[in-house]
Amino acid sequence: MTESTFIATLHGPADVVAFVPYHLGYHPKDAVALVGISEGNRVGGVFRVSIPQPEEPKAVASAGIGMLTQMHANHHEPIEKIAIVLYSEPDTGEDHAGVRTKTATLVQHFVQAASEADLPRLEVLLVSNDSWSSYLCAENSCCPPNGIPLQGTAASPVAVAYTLVGRAPFPSFQEVQRQLQPADGLHQKEMEVAIPAAIFRPIGMTAAHALLLELLKEDKMPAADRTATLLAALQNRDFRDVALGYCEESERSRAIALWRHLAVSSVPPYQNFAAAPLTLLAWNSWLLHEDVVARAALAQALEVDPAYELGLSMRELFMLPAEAAARVQEKLRGYRQEFEAGSGNTRSDNGEPGVD
Repeated sequence: MTESTFIATLHGPADVVAFVPYHLGYHPKDAVALVGISEGNRVGGVFRVSIPQPEEPKAVASAGIGMLTQMHANHHEPIEKIAIVLYSEPDTGEDHAGVRTKTATLVQHFVQAASEADLPRLEVLLVSNDSWSSYLCAENSCCPPNGIPLQGTAASPVAVAYTLVGRAPFPSFQEVQRQLQPADGLHQKEMEVAIPAAIFRPIGMTAAHALLLELLKEDKMPAADRTATLLAALQNRDFRDVALGYCEESERSRAIALWRHLAVSSVPPYQNFAAAPLTLLAWNSWLLHEDVVARAALAQALEVDPAYELGLSMRELFMLPAEAAARVQEKLRGYRQEFEAGSGNTRSDNGEPGVD
């Protein structure tokens, strides 16, 4: 699910095809995008699921429709209709028409799940082999067997509007994740030396806080020794929660750059150290409406440490209404202020910031 400050109105299937990658922030691959549409054909949320395995399409379809409906109620107006968009590339020797025939049964599971949820379908579309078509249209004059070239969707009013506000989708979600992988080359070699040195020379929270403030004011990324020192300090949950509080609007862009730098600096065998900066990156990106980066960073954090409690809590938080994030931000602001005033005793009972 993704949240956006941009509100799009759809005027036809080409607009749906144009809208999804801009709203998600990347071009989906081997996936089904469920698009919630409110009164007046205004688009609200998009929920993406991977193409299910042959034995599970009904369950995945029902769960996906249920999640879209619930999260739409939290973030948007009630859904009146739904658009279903399948993204699937052809096998060798297969064309768009072949994919459409092969996937018709799969798509029907999502149509049935929408019907059971009393959601009329607006469109059911296939994006494949650089073209798109509608499963609901059998007229060759408007939906030729091998689809309509995707290139034409660039002229859609939806695509133009997103472009004018500086939004452009990544080639894929995997490309966003790739940019968060541990560094290689010279920086990797430097961090392989700097991280163990920082572990054996830990600094206290006061010194770590002073270092954080310095780095948030600098225009360039810190050298390996300072990077490692802050990275090691973030493994302390108390200090990590202080760092979470540095998410004010004037701080976010610099904080995002710093947390990204620390995440890619978590080179093997210390890649689990990345869970803290990746979660901080996810939080600041979410507040800045950089939803695709937020989701990619959080997914990466839970990949390096599947049991990371703050990451699991934040994943749930991202599903809740915006008011919940505002409450958490206010709580973190208070924790930061109390720490700066000399008191760090503001933790919740379970050791994590509250997300209620």
